[in-house]
Amino acid sequence: MWRAYAFLGVLRAAVIIWLGASNSRIFAYRFYSIYIPPTPLNFLTATVSVFLLTIANLIFTAACGVCAFNKRSTIAFVRSIATRLSTIIGFSIIVVFTGWLLFRKGSDGTSDVIQYVGSHALLTLFENGVSIGSDIVMYNHNAYTVVYLPILLTSLIIYLLLTFLLLRLAQWQAVRQGALPPLTRKLSKTTYNT
Repeated sequence: MWRAYAFLGVLRAAVIIWLGASNSRIFAYRFYSIYIPPTPLNFLTATVSVFLLTIANLIFTAACGVCAFNKRSTIAFVRSIATRLSTIIGFSIIVVFTGWLLFRKGSDGTSDVIQYVGSHALLTLFENGVSIGSDIVMYNHNAYTVVYLPILLTSLIIYLLLTFLLLRLAQWQAVRQGALPPLTRKLSKTTYNT
């Protein structure tokens, strides 16, 4: 099963890169007399970024499905979609409001970078790396692929955090409904045989 998902990730990365490079080449050819094509490093970075975001999104979506489990499959399907949308939208609203509280007094170089990385990381939750992949392989790009590394890492951390929280919520629901034994913390000291 993982081979099919890995193939899906590579195929998805290839389509996003192809669309991003071809559309930006047409735009650059039409409006600029000299344009700079993307380097092989840009293509490799875009491929890895889109592949990692595809796999992280797959795991997050599976966690949404586990969290929304119900005896009837139709209700579980609708609940999983609602769980995914409400988690992403709710998290985005919290982050945007927090960013507004922190950076409402004005902007400096650091806050501009944080806002840029944060806004692009939140965007990847909705479109799953399409903008990152196509931006990295744009024509007339200044080859600043390093700026996309913090965006990728922030997006992956957000995916992992939300996945962990949803799986903990699913575990709590399973304990509450009697499907799992109660969770206990073992605070006893470990003794070693000497």
